[in-house]
Amino acid sequence: MDTPGTAWDIEALLAARDHGLSVDHARNIVILDWLAKGDTRPFADWIICGHVPSREVLLALAVMMTRGDNPRFDPAGFVNPKMREIAAIFPLSIKVNGKVSRGADLENVVRDKGIALEVRRSMEDDGLSREKAIERLTDDLASIGVHMGGDNIEKAYKAHKSKIRRSKPKHSGTNSR
Repeated sequence: MDTPGTAWDIEALLAARDHGLSVDHARNIVILDWLAKGDTRPFADWIICGHVPSREVLLALAVMMTRGDNPRFDPAGFVNPKMREIAAIFPLSIKVNGKVSRGADLENVVRDKGIALEVRRSMEDDGLSREKAIERLTDDLASIGVHMGGDNIEKAYKAHKSKIRRSKPKHSGTNSR
């Protein structure tokens, strides 16, 4: 480590010296401590400088992001008290300033592509009309507890039908020479 230029650099050097830790281990401890206090600067600074965080640090960040994305997430399920503390105190989410349109919800996009694929598969493999394929999928989903109306399935199919590959090549008739 070069000459310490930040409070977290100094804290890591002191922890390494006083507790006989490697600088990397000391940095991970400092990162976790600062994250628990709501400050991501040591993590960001050291990552930019090439530090590879420990699995515990990465887990803490994942916990924080989960908590930030889902405020009802219950951190009490964590065995590690430091993870509970981090999750309870500091939910992390990415906020965008300014007028930026929010992108599509990726979970819905993946769901809708799957719907489009299943409708197309039923049409191609089973010879069903679009309406019958949608009706079948509506029933299949309901049988597993997913209640999605046929109109929503049709919207998903229409939105993604041009983006999915055909399972069978399109035949253009005979082309003999």
